[in-house]
Amino acid sequence: MTLFRLVALIVCVACAREPTRTVSAPSPSVKTRVEPDSQQTTSTAFSESITRAFRANPDSVLALLNPDRAPTDVQVAAVMLESSAGEDKIQFAHYLARQGDRSRTVLADAARRTDDWQTLVSVLQTMGRIGDRSAVPAIGSHLSSPNSWVRMAACHALGDLGGQEAANQLVAVLQDTTDTVVSAALIALGKTGERTSLDQILTLLDHENPRVRAAAVSAVGRIGTTPSRIEPLLSDTDAGVRFKAQQAIDRIRGKETAR
Repeated sequence: MTLFRLVALIVCVACAREPTRTVSAPSPSVKTRVEPDSQQTTSTAFSESITRAFRANPDSVLALLNPDRAPTDVQVAAVMLESSAGEDKIQFAHYLARQGDRSRTVLADAARRTDDWQTLVSVLQTMGRIGDRSAVPAIGSHLSSPNSWVRMAACHALGDLGGQEAANQLVAVLQDTTDTVVSAALIALGKTGERTSLDQILTLLDHENPRVRAAAVSAVGRIGTTPSRIEPLLSDTDAGVRFKAQQAIDRIRGKETAR
């Protein structure tokens, strides 16, 4: 069964159960765009049909979330990730994450297309969970978003992916004017474990914002350095920073003992 015949069938079933609503199936002449890796992205007609069908009868669409329906399953999940909210959005994001590399193209397409920051945050987080480092440039392009939540999501996704390219992009974010974004970049750098970023992180141990200091010392603890670089923060004015400093020192000494 072709993709659009399948969608038309879903729509018909949904409409039969909800006769007061009219849902138009996409024209069979409308084609989905095929990427070089043969992973299909969604057309506007497909997206609208799936969204309408879900509103009329959610179960008819949820039934498509099965790898046996590939590649329709990830297309449907990506459409619904964009058009749903709350627990539904989380559900579709989790499905896409579980499908791994099969979700790569539809997520990249959604990241380019969506103008809703909450959807973009979910998309970026999911791209990070998949772990495909080829997504680093696409994710990094959102580090200049005017929305700080999007920038933070991009940081966390890069931290999940790891690698030198991701670390390089995160180091640049340490110049961001929003402290919460800088903190997110520091936490992400710690997750990458890339020692090339250590000098830039150490400069933020005396930052005026305790949130940034705590994130910096946490990152240093993950990457590793001599405990003497962190010990001054054991007497920091902020209790959270003092806690993170002790935690970082314990982590570093634990690594040294394990060698």
